[in-house]
Amino acid sequence: MLKLAWRNIVAKPGRSVAIVFAIAISVAMIFAMLSFKPTVHDYIYDTETAVSGMSDIKISTKSSSESRITEIAAPLSAIDGIENVVPSLTLYALVNGEYIQLRGFDTNSLCKLQNINVVDGSIDQIDAGSATDGHTDGIVISKRAAKHFRLGVRDRVVLSVGSVQTNFYIEAIADNDGYFLEDAPYQFIGNIYGVSRMILSNIQAHICNEIYIKVADGADVDAVIDSISAIDAYSTMLVERTGDETYIDAQTTSLTAPVVLAGAAVLVLSVAIIFLLFMMSENEKLALISKLGVIGATREQIFAMFVSESAILAIFGCLIGAGLAIGIFALIVKLTLSSVIALRFSAWRLSVAILLGFVSALISSVAPIARSFKGSIRENMLGAKRGGKLAMPITLVPAIVLLAVTESGVLSAPIRAVLSVVTLAMLFLALGCLLPVALRFVAKLASKAGPSTVRVAGLAV
Repeated sequence: MLKLAWRNIVAKPGRSVAIVFAIAISVAMIFAMLSFKPTVHDYIYDTETAVSGMSDIKISTKSSSESRITEIAAPLSAIDGIENVVPSLTLYALVNGEYIQLRGFDTNSLCKLQNINVVDGSIDQIDAGSATDGHTDGIVISKRAAKHFRLGVRDRVVLSVGSVQTNFYIEAIADNDGYFLEDAPYQFIGNIYGVSRMILSNIQAHICNEIYIKVADGADVDAVIDSISAIDAYSTMLVERTGDETYIDAQTTSLTAPVVLAGAAVLVLSVAIIFLLFMMSENEKLALISKLGVIGATREQIFAMFVSESAILAIFGCLIGAGLAIGIFALIVKLTLSSVIALRFSAWRLSVAILLGFVSALISSVAPIARSFKGSIRENMLGAKRGGKLAMPITLVPAIVLLAVTESGVLSAPIRAVLSVVTLAMLFLALGCLLPVALRFVAKLASKAGPSTVRVAGLAV
């Protein structure tokens, strides 16, 4: 029966390729729908925490504070549950007339919030700089910033804050991740003593305007926030959690909902096409059932052959879909997210997509197989059954759904363009399915009226 199943597949190569391609698209869309929301969540989380990194709490000045610059807070060491305290001084400066964000970190604190993946140079001197050793004029920038400002390692750059101009030197260039993920405006990161020179003449001053705190495992973040707020030095400052998960979840849902909706529409379209293609082979199945029944094949054997044929097509479709899934997912991410992010592919999500694609393909093939077994051998040989009654609604309904989604205005322009093409194709397909029905209706009318030749032609149709 496997040989017969294979012969049936190669006998209609065009339809077989179309079925395999539709199954592959369904697998790819299932994978994209399963992976898109977690990827967007990770992207938004990484973007929102690019500044705060692995910290749990941020202390910053309010516009109403008497002092915009806070002393490095020794009182924090007395609070239980604090693992790390990372002072930071953040300023906006000008480089060649363009604003950048200049951040300074305390000695040996450069990588406590985020890892810096250096691609050229070294950050050791920046991290070790202090008020006494004088090595405080080094900075690290991203590859994106280096390209934009045409800077390289050991190049001098002049930063301006108000009327103060200060020379800094590029010590390292890093990947566009971590602190530099968003880079809007561009980040220049150095030592807190060097950055302090932009606003104070005394380099011995140890100052900051942001303090990031990492809470120890098991500690209550809210309790630590309450303890910090109770200290007089911070009573007029903003003490808050970093990485607000509620906000991140809301942003994730807002961004992913239209894309997932479009993906669901394409998935429904793919399954409908698979079902339609299987339905198109119903008459062939009727004839084959008759032939095999005449030579003594049992219904169970014939059914096994048809299921084997569907399974073979589904296997090929799933294998191609597994490879196609990564490309389609990467394309969707590129069209919807503005920044370049590191894609994370999940093996278990791909496995689930393959399993669901395989099962949906088999289920789509069961209906025409079951319909083919309803008639007797004589009815099958006479072609008593006509398939395709469901073809038109199966194609028209998804086309209407796609049209509504496309015109809703919630999708980005590139996705609307893709869906418009798919919708147009579905409408043409629905029209093609409608034409035979219209032709049979006209033939039926012609068979009951008009000249004899017209009636004969109508009966033939």
